[in-house]
Amino acid sequence: MRVVIELGSWRIYMNDLCKLGINCLENVKNAKEACSAKLCAKRRITDLTLCWSNTDARNIDLDENVLDNLQPPEHLIISWNNELISFSNEEEQWFLKVGSFLSELDFSFLTPLRSLLSSLESFSSLQKLNIEDVLMLRESPNLPPSLRSLYIQGCHPELFERYREDGGSDRHKIAHIPSVLIHA
Repeated sequence: MRVVIELGSWRIYMNDLCKLGINCLENVKNAKEACSAKLCAKRRITDLTLCWSNTDARNIDLDENVLDNLQPPEHLIISWNNELISFSNEEEQWFLKVGSFLSELDFSFLTPLRSLLSSLESFSSLQKLNIEDVLMLRESPNLPPSLRSLYIQGCHPELFERYREDGGSDRHKIAHIPSVLIHA
């Protein structure tokens, strides 16, 4: 049996998916529509990418309700937003709710982002963190003790200085991570 979910004008064949990207989240009408996707019940989905294409049309209250009802799988990718400078309090609160379920988290192609989630250290199941092409990122918060792999590429040169093996000022923040790969 093939399950078809309609989210707005999209038809999603959920039984076959293990990776899902949802773009134009600003077009989701309400939390009920987001909840109807029942993503948290789709056990085969391991990678979920959520994107807003038109940040001018964003409604923070609606965004929070949409996020609350689009519960992520174990791997979440946050990418391709050229207006995100920092995470709002509402977004931080959402991540506090779901952070303990994430095993892998990617921040990529977020050119203006200046800071990661302040709650990142509390993501107790996070094992892999990828940060790629976050050009304005100069430092990171403390990272969770569960982290096994850290990959950083294309960030601000100051971040590389802080994590230098030969005495970077924040090297202690990543000393517990078995696999660290940092590229300029």
